[in-house]
This record gives sequence, structure tokens and C-alpha cells, in this order.
Amino acid sequence: MNELPRLRLRELQEESLYQVDGMERPISGQALMCVGIKLLLKGDFQSKVV
Repeated sequence: MNELPRLRLRELQEESLYQVDGMERPISGQALMCVGIKLLLKGDFQSKVV
């Protein structure tokens, strides 16, 4: 099964912390823009609102 590319967010404040559903701790804007979020979608027609 092919893995989806990470979703890299844009135009966030680098120093701010953001809470992402499914993650224990807040993540910095810099990490969200550089590393991104791994989307776990399984099966046909599954989606997630970001």
C-alpha cells in the first residue's frame, strides 16, 4: 500500500504552538510547515477535513 505524502501547512506563525487532533502535545508552527502531518487514511473514499 502506498503511503500518502505528509501534509505541510503554510503561513503559520513559526513560534506558535498548534494542537492537532490525534496528537498528544501541541506542535510548533515551524514543525507543521517543515515536517508536516502524516495523514492516516485507509480504504477507498476515506477523507479527513484539515
